[in-house]
Amino acid sequence: MTRHLRFALLLAFAAAPACARYEGTTGGNESEDLAFPGGPVVCVDPGDCPNADLSHQSTDMATPATDMATPTTPPAGPTCSAQTFPLVITKAAPNIHLVIDRSGSMSLNSAGAVPSAGQTAKWEDLAVSLDGILTSYGNLANAWGMSLFPTETAVHSCVAGNIAVGLAAPATSVPQIKSAIGVYNRTNLLAYNGYTPTEQAIQGVIDHVPLTDGTRNNYVVLMTDGLPKCAPGFNQDVTTKIAALYAQNPPVRTFVIGFGSELVPDPIAAQATNPALLNDWAVAGHTALAGATKYYQAGNAAALSTAFTDIVSGVASCTFTLSTAPANPSLVVGTLNGSPIANDLTNGFTYDVATQSVTFHGSSCNLIKNNPATTAVSVVYGCPAGTI
Repeated sequence: MTRHLRFALLLAFAAAPACARYEGTTGGNESEDLAFPGGPVVCVDPGDCPNADLSHQSTDMATPATDMATPTTPPAGPTCSAQTFPLVITKAAPNIHLVIDRSGSMSLNSAGAVPSAGQTAKWEDLAVSLDGILTSYGNLANAWGMSLFPTETAVHSCVAGNIAVGLAAPATSVPQIKSAIGVYNRTNLLAYNGYTPTEQAIQGVIDHVPLTDGTRNNYVVLMTDGLPKCAPGFNQDVTTKIAALYAQNPPVRTFVIGFGSELVPDPIAAQATNPALLNDWAVAGHTALAGATKYYQAGNAAALSTAFTDIVSGVASCTFTLSTAPANPSLVVGTLNGSPIANDLTNGFTYDVATQSVTFHGSSCNLIKNNPATTAVSVVYGCPAGTI
């Protein structure tokens, strides 16, 4: 197509604002040239794109068409199903900051009782889980960091906000995180018997952790075994703090893990809606799972390891960033091996507008992780998603 004819096409489409032309490739480069666009027509409203009537336009570059300012009305065009185009995606290693509950109750077992012979404490389960995650996936992150709450070892401490391990490359941060976790055990945690200052811990991330790299995704992984609680009358608003993290530029998403069987509604406690509260945190962090339980509920050591694995391996292996923001996010579609998949949190994909990132979940993510060399991942724009 000649340069003048391509320009004439743009003017012919000016009367149909529902349509646009873009260029997109998956080869690492993308252009969006509004003056001389190329590539297929994209239906912002599926089925609403016209075909331009070019009979009145000249293809002679020396004698461009004279009536381009008043083009004829183009006829109705094809459906959107044949008019997708690829978006450029990159997979940059994420930044991950762990926020870990080390309150006195972490010295108990997963049922909330003092461990008997042969049983493990929740802190010991946590240590094993984190060691496995950091060993298997540590190098897939750009940087790791960690906060513990409370941060002081005074009895009944409710102080938090200090950073145990600053955000750093895995070679530095992974050994430091393992070492910091190893300082504590069921005996000294029970002796300290610290409270659960969750809000202050998240505020510390806001104040002190530089999750500001706009070229990659930034995450907080919050693990707790109970309600945010300090001295009587010490109210906490964790939801607002998590929402503030997401409101940053770039946004920081927060995953929430609830560990232990204590995370069930308590009709006696003043805050009896603990699962609902953790649901609120996951929603505010833009990581809500499908179904009634929006956060990762881990009732035992195996489930805790699974939760950490799903989160860390997922964001490290199954999250991709778009180079440009699509005009209509609802027309973004993830594909695997050329086939579109459903937009859902179970086995499909989701698109996060603020971070311009597509994340694959469940069986789709497993396909990417288990077959990285043979699984073709792409993102297209302009066509409704298919079904799994």
